[in-house]
Amino acid sequence: MYFYRYKMAPYIIFIITFLVTMCCGHTSKHESTDYVAAVVEYNAIGNRTIHSPKQILAMNAHNYVNYIQQAADSQVDIIVFPECGLSTIYLPENRSEIRPLLTRIPDPEEFKNPCLHLEEDTPEILQILSCAARNASIYVVVNLPELSPCSGTDCPPDGAFFYNTNIVFDRSGTIIARYRKFNLFGEPGFDITPTAELSTFDTDFNVRFGLSTCFDIYFHDPIMQLVKEKGITDIAFPVAWFSEIPFITAIQVQEGWARTLDINLLAAGYDDPANRNGGSGIYAGRKGKLTAIMPLTKTSRMLISRVPKKNIASQVSHHASTVESEQPVTSTSERLFFSDYLAPYTTQLLQDAATNTTICDRGLCCKFEVRTENVITYTNSASIRLVVFNGIRPFFGGRTGGIQVCSIITCSNSSLSSCGQPVDPTKQLTKFDLISIKGNFNQTNSIHVPNTLKNTILPLDVESYTVSSRNLTNLLTHVHLRTIKTIRNLWTFGIYSREYDLDDLPFTLPSTSS
Repeated sequence: MYFYRYKMAPYIIFIITFLVTMCCGHTSKHESTDYVAAVVEYNAIGNRTIHSPKQILAMNAHNYVNYIQQAADSQVDIIVFPECGLSTIYLPENRSEIRPLLTRIPDPEEFKNPCLHLEEDTPEILQILSCAARNASIYVVVNLPELSPCSGTDCPPDGAFFYNTNIVFDRSGTIIARYRKFNLFGEPGFDITPTAELSTFDTDFNVRFGLSTCFDIYFHDPIMQLVKEKGITDIAFPVAWFSEIPFITAIQVQEGWARTLDINLLAAGYDDPANRNGGSGIYAGRKGKLTAIMPLTKTSRMLISRVPKKNIASQVSHHASTVESEQPVTSTSERLFFSDYLAPYTTQLLQDAATNTTICDRGLCCKFEVRTENVITYTNSASIRLVVFNGIRPFFGGRTGGIQVCSIITCSNSSLSSCGQPVDPTKQLTKFDLISIKGNFNQTNSIHVPNTLKNTILPLDVESYTVSSRNLTNLLTHVHLRTIKTIRNLWTFGIYSREYDLDDLPFTLPSTSS
Protein backbone atom coordinates (compact mmCIF):
# COMPACT_ATOMS: atom_id res chain seq x y z
CA MET A 1 0.00 0.00 0.00
CA TYR A 2 2.82 2.35 0.76
CA PHE A 3 5.15 0.97 -1.89
CA TYR A 4 6.43 4.35 -3.11
CA ARG A 5 7.75 5.35 0.28
CA TYR A 6 10.63 2.89 0.01
CA LYS A 7 14.09 3.77 -1.26
CA MET A 8 13.53 1.90 -4.54
CA ALA A 9 10.76 4.34 -5.50
CA PRO A 10 12.89 6.53 -7.86
CA TYR A 11 13.99 3.48 -9.82
CA ILE A 12 10.48 2.05 -10.05
CA ILE A 13 9.17 5.41 -11.27
CA PHE A 14 11.88 5.47 -13.94
CA ILE A 15 10.90 1.98 -15.13
CA ILE A 16 7.20 2.89 -15.25
CA THR A 17 7.94 6.07 -17.20
CA PHE A 18 10.17 4.13 -19.61
CA LEU A 19 7.47 1.51 -20.27
CA VAL A 20 4.80 4.19 -20.82
CA THR A 21 7.11 6.01 -23.22
CA MET A 22 7.89 2.85 -25.15
CA CYS A 23 4.18 2.13 -25.42
CA CYS A 24 2.86 5.53 -26.36
CA GLY A 25 5.89 7.18 -27.97
CA HIS A 26 6.90 10.83 -27.97
CA THR A 27 8.67 13.10 -30.38
CA SER A 28 11.48 14.59 -28.33
CA LYS A 29 14.44 12.45 -27.34
CA HIS A 30 17.24 13.12 -24.90
CA GLU A 31 19.59 14.07 -27.73
CA SER A 32 17.10 16.05 -29.90
CA THR A 33 17.67 19.75 -30.49
CA ASP A 34 14.18 20.83 -29.44
CA TYR A 35 11.05 19.71 -27.65
CA VAL A 36 7.33 20.26 -28.23
CA ALA A 37 5.47 22.45 -25.72
CA ALA A 38 1.87 23.51 -25.30
CA VAL A 39 0.31 26.26 -23.20
CA VAL A 40 -3.41 26.76 -22.70
CA GLU A 41 -5.12 30.15 -22.65
CA TYR A 42 -8.10 29.10 -20.58
CA ASN A 43 -11.42 30.66 -19.63
CA ALA A 44 -12.44 28.80 -16.48
CA ILE A 45 -15.99 27.56 -15.88
CA GLY A 46 -18.01 27.28 -12.70
CA ASN A 47 -19.94 29.59 -10.41
CA ARG A 48 -19.66 29.33 -6.61
CA THR A 49 -23.30 30.39 -6.19
CA ILE A 50 -24.40 27.36 -8.25
CA HIS A 51 -21.62 24.77 -8.03
CA SER A 52 -19.79 23.29 -5.08
CA PRO A 53 -15.99 23.70 -4.86
CA LYS A 54 -15.57 20.02 -5.74
CA GLN A 55 -17.79 20.45 -8.81
CA ILE A 56 -15.84 23.51 -10.00
CA LEU A 57 -12.53 21.69 -9.71
CA ALA A 58 -13.86 18.59 -11.46
CA MET A 59 -15.51 20.48 -14.35
CA ASN A 60 -12.35 22.36 -15.16
CA ALA A 61 -10.20 19.27 -14.66
CA HIS A 62 -12.24 17.36 -17.22
CA ASN A 63 -11.73 20.23 -19.67
CA TYR A 64 -8.02 19.94 -18.97
CA VAL A 65 -8.18 16.23 -19.81
CA ASN A 66 -9.48 17.10 -23.29
CA TYR A 67 -6.58 19.51 -23.88
CA ILE A 68 -4.08 16.95 -22.61
CA GLN A 69 -5.40 14.36 -25.07
CA GLN A 70 -5.32 16.89 -27.93
CA ALA A 71 -1.74 17.68 -26.98
CA ALA A 72 -0.89 13.97 -27.06
CA ASP A 73 -2.33 13.76 -30.57
CA SER A 74 0.13 16.53 -31.54
CA GLN A 75 3.04 14.70 -29.87
CA VAL A 76 3.50 17.38 -27.21
CA ASP A 77 6.08 16.70 -24.49
CA ILE A 78 4.92 19.19 -21.86
CA ILE A 79 1.70 21.16 -21.40
CA VAL A 80 1.19 24.10 -19.02
CA PHE A 81 -2.18 25.33 -17.72
CA PRO A 82 -2.86 28.76 -16.19
CA GLU A 83 -2.99 30.05 -12.66
CA CYS A 84 -6.47 29.68 -11.11
CA GLY A 85 -7.70 27.69 -14.11
CA LEU A 86 -9.07 24.85 -11.97
CA SER A 87 -10.56 26.88 -9.13
CA THR A 88 -11.42 30.09 -11.08
CA ILE A 89 -9.88 33.42 -10.17
CA TYR A 90 -12.97 34.51 -8.24
CA LEU A 91 -12.00 33.17 -4.84
CA PRO A 92 -13.54 34.51 -1.63
CA GLU A 93 -11.44 36.56 0.77
CA ASN A 94 -12.57 34.84 3.97
CA ARG A 95 -10.35 31.87 4.88
CA SER A 96 -13.28 29.75 6.03
CA GLU A 97 -14.88 30.18 2.59
CA ILE A 98 -11.59 29.55 0.77
CA ARG A 99 -10.85 26.30 2.63
CA PRO A 100 -13.34 24.05 0.72
CA LEU A 101 -11.60 25.00 -2.54
CA LEU A 102 -8.20 23.78 -1.33
CA THR A 103 -6.51 20.48 -2.10
CA ARG A 104 -3.92 18.60 -0.04
CA ILE A 105 -0.95 17.98 -2.32
CA PRO A 106 1.64 15.26 -1.55
CA ASP A 107 5.29 16.14 -1.16
CA PRO A 108 7.01 15.31 -4.49
CA GLU A 109 9.68 13.41 -2.52
CA GLU A 110 7.02 10.81 -1.73
CA PHE A 111 6.75 9.95 -5.47
CA LYS A 112 2.97 9.68 -5.26
CA ASN A 113 1.08 8.54 -8.32
CA PRO A 114 -2.62 9.25 -7.68
CA CYS A 115 -3.65 7.32 -10.79
CA LEU A 116 -1.88 4.07 -9.88
CA HIS A 117 -2.25 4.17 -6.13
CA LEU A 118 -5.61 5.60 -5.17
CA GLU A 119 -5.76 5.83 -1.39
CA GLU A 120 -8.81 6.66 0.65
CA ASP A 121 -7.84 10.31 1.11
CA THR A 122 -6.60 10.92 -2.45
CA PRO A 123 -8.33 14.03 -3.83
CA GLU A 124 -10.37 13.34 -6.97
CA ILE A 125 -8.79 16.30 -8.77
CA LEU A 126 -5.32 14.76 -8.43
CA GLN A 127 -6.54 11.38 -9.68
CA ILE A 128 -8.14 12.94 -12.78
CA LEU A 129 -5.03 14.88 -13.70
CA SER A 130 -2.58 12.10 -12.87
CA CYS A 131 -4.45 9.62 -15.07
CA ALA A 132 -4.68 12.17 -17.89
CA ALA A 133 -0.92 12.74 -17.80
CA ARG A 134 -0.31 8.99 -17.66
CA ASN A 135 -2.72 8.10 -20.47
CA ALA A 136 -1.28 10.81 -22.72
CA SER A 137 2.36 10.25 -21.63
CA ILE A 138 2.89 13.99 -21.22
CA TYR A 139 4.41 16.22 -18.52
CA VAL A 140 1.53 18.27 -17.12
CA VAL A 141 1.86 21.52 -15.14
CA VAL A 142 -1.22 22.80 -13.31
CA ASN A 143 -2.01 25.38 -10.63
CA LEU A 144 -4.14 24.55 -7.58
CA PRO A 145 -5.02 26.28 -4.30
CA GLU A 146 -3.32 24.07 -1.70
CA LEU A 147 -4.18 23.13 1.89
CA SER A 148 -1.07 22.37 3.95
CA PRO A 149 -1.90 21.36 7.58
CA CYS A 150 0.52 22.72 10.17
CA SER A 151 1.15 23.20 13.87
CA GLY A 152 3.36 25.39 16.02
CA THR A 153 3.77 29.09 16.62
CA ASP A 154 4.02 30.04 12.92
CA CYS A 155 0.89 28.09 11.99
CA PRO A 156 -2.30 30.13 11.30
CA PRO A 157 -5.08 29.79 13.92
CA ASP A 158 -7.13 27.52 11.62
CA GLY A 159 -4.34 24.94 11.57
CA ALA A 160 -3.22 25.12 7.94
CA PHE A 161 -1.32 27.19 5.41
CA PHE A 162 -3.19 28.19 2.23
CA TYR A 163 -0.87 28.30 -0.78
CA ASN A 164 -1.23 29.22 -4.45
CA THR A 165 0.59 26.15 -5.79
CA ASN A 166 1.90 24.71 -9.07
CA ILE A 167 2.32 20.95 -9.36
CA VAL A 168 3.90 18.79 -12.08
CA PHE A 169 2.94 15.30 -13.19
CA ASP A 170 5.45 13.32 -15.24
CA ARG A 171 4.58 11.01 -18.12
CA SER A 172 3.62 8.21 -15.71
CA GLY A 173 1.27 10.47 -13.70
CA THR A 174 3.63 10.79 -10.73
CA ILE A 175 3.82 14.14 -8.89
CA ILE A 176 7.45 15.19 -9.35
CA ALA A 177 7.47 18.90 -8.42
CA ARG A 178 5.57 21.49 -6.40
CA TYR A 179 6.00 25.26 -6.13
CA ARG A 180 4.17 27.66 -3.81
CA LYS A 181 3.78 31.18 -5.19
CA PHE A 182 5.95 33.67 -3.33
CA ASN A 183 4.81 37.05 -4.68
CA LEU A 184 1.08 37.32 -4.16
CA PHE A 185 -0.92 39.94 -6.04
CA GLY A 186 -3.15 40.83 -3.12
CA GLU A 187 -4.76 37.36 -2.74
CA PRO A 188 -6.16 37.84 0.78
CA GLY A 189 -6.40 34.66 2.81
CA PHE A 190 -3.35 33.04 1.22
CA ASP A 191 0.08 32.49 2.77
CA ILE A 192 3.65 32.50 1.50
CA THR A 193 6.65 30.41 2.44
CA PRO A 194 9.40 32.04 4.59
CA THR A 195 11.67 32.20 1.52
CA ALA A 196 11.00 31.61 -2.16
CA GLU A 197 11.08 27.94 -3.12
CA LEU A 198 13.49 27.12 -5.95
CA SER A 199 11.46 24.32 -7.47
CA THR A 200 12.81 22.45 -10.49
CA PHE A 201 12.15 19.18 -12.29
CA ASP A 202 14.03 17.11 -14.86
CA THR A 203 12.52 15.63 -18.00
CA ASP A 204 13.38 12.64 -20.16
CA PHE A 205 14.03 15.02 -23.09
CA ASN A 206 17.05 16.51 -21.34
CA VAL A 207 15.63 19.81 -20.12
CA ARG A 208 15.48 20.95 -16.49
CA PHE A 209 12.56 23.29 -15.83
CA GLY A 210 11.97 25.83 -13.10
CA LEU A 211 8.53 26.76 -11.75
CA SER A 212 7.14 30.21 -11.13
CA THR A 213 3.74 31.90 -11.03
CA CYS A 214 2.39 35.17 -12.44
CA PHE A 215 3.49 38.19 -10.32
CA ASP A 216 6.71 36.32 -9.45
CA ILE A 217 8.18 37.43 -12.79
CA TYR A 218 8.25 41.05 -11.62
CA PHE A 219 10.43 40.34 -8.56
CA HIS A 220 13.90 38.95 -7.93
CA ASP A 221 12.88 35.79 -6.08
CA PRO A 222 12.47 33.14 -7.35
CA ILE A 223 12.95 33.69 -11.11
CA MET A 224 16.26 35.55 -10.93
CA GLN A 225 17.53 32.95 -8.46
CA LEU A 226 16.48 30.10 -10.75
CA VAL A 227 18.22 31.66 -13.74
CA LYS A 228 21.30 33.23 -12.15
CA GLU A 229 22.00 30.78 -9.32
CA LYS A 230 20.58 27.49 -10.60
CA GLY A 231 21.31 27.95 -14.31
CA ILE A 232 17.70 27.22 -15.29
CA THR A 233 17.00 27.98 -18.96
CA ASP A 234 13.35 26.88 -19.21
CA ILE A 235 10.48 27.99 -16.96
CA ALA A 236 6.89 26.73 -16.76
CA PHE A 237 4.79 29.76 -15.90
CA PRO A 238 1.07 29.56 -14.99
CA VAL A 239 -0.31 33.09 -14.93
CA ALA A 240 -3.47 35.13 -14.35
CA TRP A 241 -1.94 38.44 -15.36
CA PHE A 242 -3.73 41.77 -14.90
CA SER A 243 -2.58 43.84 -17.87
CA GLU A 244 -1.66 47.48 -17.34
CA ILE A 245 -0.94 50.10 -20.00
CA PRO A 246 1.59 51.31 -21.10
CA PHE A 247 4.39 49.08 -19.68
CA ILE A 248 3.16 45.81 -18.19
CA THR A 249 0.59 44.10 -20.37
CA ALA A 250 0.89 40.30 -20.38
CA ILE A 251 2.75 39.41 -23.60
CA GLN A 252 4.82 42.58 -23.34
CA VAL A 253 6.18 41.43 -19.97
CA GLN A 254 6.53 37.77 -20.89
CA GLU A 255 8.56 38.39 -24.04
CA GLY A 256 10.62 41.22 -22.54
CA TRP A 257 11.76 39.18 -19.54
CA ALA A 258 12.32 36.01 -21.60
CA ARG A 259 14.44 37.93 -24.10
CA THR A 260 16.51 39.72 -21.48
CA LEU A 261 17.20 36.58 -19.45
CA ASP A 262 17.47 34.50 -22.66
CA ILE A 263 15.22 31.78 -21.28
CA ASN A 264 12.52 29.59 -22.78
CA LEU A 265 9.29 30.66 -21.10
CA LEU A 266 6.08 28.61 -21.30
CA ALA A 267 3.37 31.05 -20.14
CA ALA A 268 -0.24 29.86 -19.82
CA GLY A 269 -2.77 32.62 -19.13
CA TYR A 270 -6.12 32.70 -17.35
CA ASP A 271 -8.53 34.24 -19.82
CA ASP A 272 -11.09 36.88 -18.82
CA PRO A 273 -10.62 40.07 -20.88
CA ALA A 274 -13.32 42.03 -19.04
CA ASN A 275 -11.44 41.38 -15.78
CA ARG A 276 -8.13 42.47 -17.40
CA ASN A 277 -6.84 38.86 -17.46
CA GLY A 278 -5.34 36.98 -20.38
CA GLY A 279 -2.24 36.49 -22.46
CA SER A 280 -0.30 33.29 -23.20
CA GLY A 281 2.81 32.49 -25.17
CA ILE A 282 5.85 30.32 -25.76
CA TYR A 283 9.11 32.27 -25.97
CA ALA A 284 12.61 31.27 -27.03
CA GLY A 285 14.72 33.87 -25.24
CA ARG A 286 16.40 36.28 -27.65
CA LYS A 287 14.57 34.64 -30.56
CA GLY A 288 11.37 36.15 -29.18
CA LYS A 289 7.89 34.69 -29.18
CA LEU A 290 7.34 31.39 -30.95
CA THR A 291 3.58 31.64 -30.50
CA ALA A 292 1.41 34.04 -28.52
CA ILE A 293 -2.16 35.14 -28.02
CA MET A 294 -3.79 38.17 -26.36
CA PRO A 295 -7.54 37.69 -26.91
CA LEU A 296 -9.89 40.65 -27.08
CA THR A 297 -12.90 38.43 -26.25
CA LYS A 298 -13.32 35.36 -24.03
CA THR A 299 -11.24 32.53 -25.44
CA SER A 300 -9.95 29.08 -24.56
CA ARG A 301 -7.20 27.91 -26.89
CA MET A 302 -4.13 25.72 -26.87
CA LEU A 303 -0.88 26.99 -28.41
CA ILE A 304 1.77 24.51 -29.54
CA SER A 305 5.34 25.12 -30.66
CA ARG A 306 8.68 23.40 -31.02
CA VAL A 307 11.09 24.98 -28.56
CA PRO A 308 14.87 25.01 -29.17
CA LYS A 309 16.86 23.56 -26.30
CA LYS A 310 19.24 26.06 -24.76
CA ASN A 311 21.90 23.47 -23.94
CA ILE A 312 22.34 22.66 -27.64
CA ALA A 313 21.03 25.87 -29.19
CA SER A 314 23.89 26.16 -31.69
CA GLN A 315 22.50 23.12 -33.52
CA VAL A 316 19.00 24.52 -33.83
CA SER A 317 17.73 26.07 -37.04
CA HIS A 318 15.55 29.19 -37.03
CA HIS A 319 12.07 28.74 -35.58
CA ALA A 320 9.44 30.95 -37.20
CA SER A 321 7.01 32.62 -34.83
CA THR A 322 3.23 32.49 -35.11
CA VAL A 323 0.80 34.92 -33.55
CA GLU A 324 -2.66 33.51 -32.93
CA SER A 325 -4.38 36.89 -32.74
CA GLU A 326 -3.17 40.11 -34.37
CA GLN A 327 -6.16 42.44 -34.20
CA PRO A 328 -6.02 46.04 -32.97
CA VAL A 329 -8.09 47.04 -29.97
CA THR A 330 -11.43 48.47 -31.07
CA SER A 331 -14.30 50.18 -29.31
CA THR A 332 -16.17 46.85 -29.27
CA SER A 333 -13.35 44.91 -27.59
CA GLU A 334 -14.17 43.21 -24.27
CA ARG A 335 -10.63 43.71 -23.01
CA LEU A 336 -10.08 46.18 -20.18
CA PHE A 337 -6.80 47.37 -18.65
CA PHE A 338 -5.36 48.87 -15.53
CA SER A 339 -3.51 52.16 -15.98
CA ASP A 340 -0.07 53.05 -14.68
CA TYR A 341 0.26 55.94 -12.26
CA LEU A 342 2.11 58.35 -14.56
CA ALA A 343 1.83 61.57 -12.53
CA PRO A 344 5.35 61.19 -10.99
CA TYR A 345 6.97 60.77 -14.44
CA THR A 346 8.85 63.56 -16.19
CA THR A 347 7.29 63.82 -19.66
CA GLN A 348 7.48 65.89 -22.81
CA LEU A 349 5.23 65.99 -25.87
CA LEU A 350 6.93 65.12 -29.15
CA GLN A 351 6.49 68.18 -31.38
CA ASP A 352 8.86 67.81 -34.33
CA ALA A 353 9.40 65.29 -37.10
CA ALA A 354 13.08 65.17 -36.13
CA THR A 355 13.88 65.33 -32.42
CA ASN A 356 17.13 64.92 -30.53
CA THR A 357 16.76 65.68 -26.83
CA THR A 358 17.68 64.58 -23.31
CA ILE A 359 15.16 64.33 -20.47
CA CYS A 360 16.07 63.70 -16.83
CA ASP A 361 14.10 62.50 -13.80
CA ARG A 362 15.61 62.22 -10.31
CA GLY A 363 19.12 61.60 -11.61
CA LEU A 364 18.23 59.35 -14.57
CA CYS A 365 18.86 61.03 -17.93
CA CYS A 366 17.56 59.54 -21.18
CA LYS A 367 18.68 60.60 -24.65
CA PHE A 368 15.98 60.38 -27.32
CA GLU A 369 16.48 60.56 -31.07
CA VAL A 370 13.23 60.32 -33.03
CA ARG A 371 12.46 60.69 -36.72
CA THR A 372 8.90 60.50 -38.00
CA GLU A 373 7.46 60.53 -41.51
CA ASN A 374 5.68 63.87 -41.20
CA VAL A 375 5.58 66.95 -39.03
CA ILE A 376 3.78 66.15 -35.78
CA THR A 377 0.21 67.46 -35.62
CA TYR A 378 -2.34 66.30 -33.07
CA THR A 379 -5.60 67.41 -34.67
CA ASN A 380 -6.70 63.98 -35.88
CA SER A 381 -3.83 61.87 -34.59
CA ALA A 382 -2.77 60.43 -31.27
CA SER A 383 -0.09 62.25 -29.30
CA ILE A 384 3.43 61.03 -28.54
CA ARG A 385 5.15 61.55 -25.19
CA LEU A 386 8.74 61.03 -24.16
CA VAL A 387 8.65 59.75 -20.57
CA VAL A 388 11.34 59.22 -17.93
CA PHE A 389 11.01 57.89 -14.39
CA ASN A 390 13.46 56.96 -11.65
CA GLY A 391 11.67 55.86 -8.51
CA ILE A 392 9.25 53.43 -6.88
CA ARG A 393 5.81 52.51 -8.18
CA PRO A 394 2.79 51.10 -6.28
CA PHE A 395 0.86 47.90 -6.96
CA PHE A 396 -2.51 46.54 -5.94
CA GLY A 397 -2.24 44.72 -2.64
CA GLY A 398 0.32 47.06 -1.08
CA ARG A 399 3.48 45.94 -2.89
CA THR A 400 5.85 48.45 -4.49
CA GLY A 401 8.70 48.06 -6.97
CA GLY A 402 11.74 50.13 -7.93
CA ILE A 403 11.88 51.06 -11.63
CA GLN A 404 13.85 53.18 -14.06
CA VAL A 405 12.10 53.97 -17.35
CA CYS A 406 13.11 55.68 -20.59
CA SER A 407 10.29 55.38 -23.13
CA ILE A 408 8.07 56.73 -25.85
CA ILE A 409 4.34 56.18 -25.31
CA THR A 410 1.30 56.98 -27.45
CA CYS A 411 -1.71 58.74 -25.91
CA SER A 412 -5.17 59.54 -27.29
CA ASN A 413 -4.63 63.29 -26.93
CA SER A 414 -2.13 65.80 -25.61
CA SER A 415 -3.18 65.49 -21.95
CA LEU A 416 -1.19 63.20 -19.65
CA SER A 417 -4.47 61.80 -18.31
CA SER A 418 -5.13 60.13 -21.68
CA CYS A 419 -1.90 58.14 -21.36
CA GLY A 420 -2.03 54.74 -19.72
CA GLN A 421 -5.32 54.09 -21.50
CA PRO A 422 -6.06 52.24 -24.75
CA VAL A 423 -5.46 54.70 -27.56
CA ASP A 424 -8.64 55.90 -29.25
CA PRO A 425 -8.94 53.62 -32.31
CA THR A 426 -10.21 56.52 -34.41
CA LYS A 427 -6.92 58.37 -33.93
CA GLN A 428 -4.18 58.10 -36.54
CA LEU A 429 -0.94 56.63 -35.18
CA THR A 430 2.45 58.11 -36.01
CA LYS A 431 4.79 56.30 -38.39
CA PHE A 432 8.34 56.18 -37.01
CA ASP A 433 11.37 56.00 -39.26
CA LEU A 434 13.74 55.86 -36.28
CA ILE A 435 13.59 55.70 -32.51
CA SER A 436 16.81 55.61 -30.51
CA ILE A 437 16.82 55.66 -26.70
CA LYS A 438 19.95 55.67 -24.54
CA GLY A 439 20.36 55.79 -20.78
CA ASN A 440 22.76 54.96 -17.96
CA PHE A 441 20.91 52.63 -15.58
CA ASN A 442 21.69 51.26 -12.17
CA GLN A 443 23.64 48.02 -12.47
CA THR A 444 23.35 46.62 -8.95
CA ASN A 445 20.64 43.98 -8.46
CA SER A 446 18.62 45.05 -11.48
CA ILE A 447 17.39 43.90 -14.89
CA HIS A 448 17.00 46.10 -17.98
CA VAL A 449 14.18 44.97 -20.26
CA PRO A 450 13.21 46.14 -23.77
CA ASN A 451 9.58 47.19 -23.45
CA THR A 452 7.46 47.39 -26.62
CA LEU A 453 3.75 47.35 -27.40
CA LYS A 454 1.63 47.71 -30.53
CA ASN A 455 -2.06 48.55 -30.80
CA THR A 456 -2.70 44.78 -31.03
CA ILE A 457 -1.56 44.46 -27.37
CA LEU A 458 1.41 42.45 -28.58
CA PRO A 459 5.08 43.46 -28.57
CA LEU A 460 7.10 44.33 -31.66
CA ASP A 461 8.82 41.48 -33.45
CA VAL A 462 12.34 41.10 -32.09
CA GLU A 463 13.64 41.64 -35.65
CA SER A 464 12.25 45.22 -35.53
CA TYR A 465 14.73 46.57 -32.99
CA THR A 466 18.07 46.02 -31.30
CA VAL A 467 19.06 46.39 -27.67
CA SER A 468 22.61 46.50 -26.36
CA SER A 469 24.23 47.17 -23.01
CA ARG A 470 27.70 47.69 -21.60
CA ASN A 471 28.94 48.30 -18.10
CA LEU A 472 30.33 51.79 -17.58
CA THR A 473 31.32 51.31 -13.94
CA ASN A 474 30.56 48.88 -11.15
CA LEU A 475 27.37 50.86 -10.58
CA LEU A 476 26.12 51.89 -14.04
CA THR A 477 25.11 50.09 -17.23
CA HIS A 478 24.64 51.93 -20.54
CA VAL A 479 21.60 50.61 -22.45
CA HIS A 480 20.77 51.50 -26.06
CA LEU A 481 17.43 50.57 -27.64
CA ARG A 482 16.99 51.30 -31.34
CA THR A 483 14.50 50.50 -34.09
CA ILE A 484 15.93 48.97 -37.29
CA LYS A 485 12.71 49.05 -39.32
CA THR A 486 9.93 51.54 -39.94
CA ILE A 487 7.44 51.17 -37.11
CA ARG A 488 3.69 51.71 -37.30
CA ASN A 489 0.83 51.25 -34.84
CA LEU A 490 3.12 51.80 -31.84
CA TRP A 491 1.89 52.31 -28.30
CA THR A 492 5.11 51.82 -26.28
CA PHE A 493 8.82 51.66 -27.07
CA GLY A 494 11.32 51.95 -24.26
CA ILE A 495 13.70 50.54 -21.67
CA TYR A 496 12.12 49.28 -18.44
CA SER A 497 14.54 48.58 -15.61
CA ARG A 498 13.60 46.80 -12.40
CA GLU A 499 15.53 47.96 -9.32
CA TYR A 500 15.03 45.13 -6.83
CA ASP A 501 16.82 46.83 -3.92
CA LEU A 502 14.04 49.44 -3.81
CA ASP A 503 11.16 46.99 -3.62
CA ASP A 504 8.56 47.43 -0.86
CA LEU A 505 9.72 50.97 -0.01
CA PRO A 506 7.25 53.92 -0.08
CA PHE A 507 6.26 54.79 -3.64
CA THR A 508 7.36 57.98 -5.38
CA LEU A 509 4.97 60.92 -5.40
CA PRO A 510 4.84 63.64 -8.08
CA SER A 511 7.42 66.36 -7.54
CA THR A 512 6.14 69.83 -6.74
CA SER A 513 7.77 71.20 -9.88
CA SER A 514 5.96 68.82 -12.27
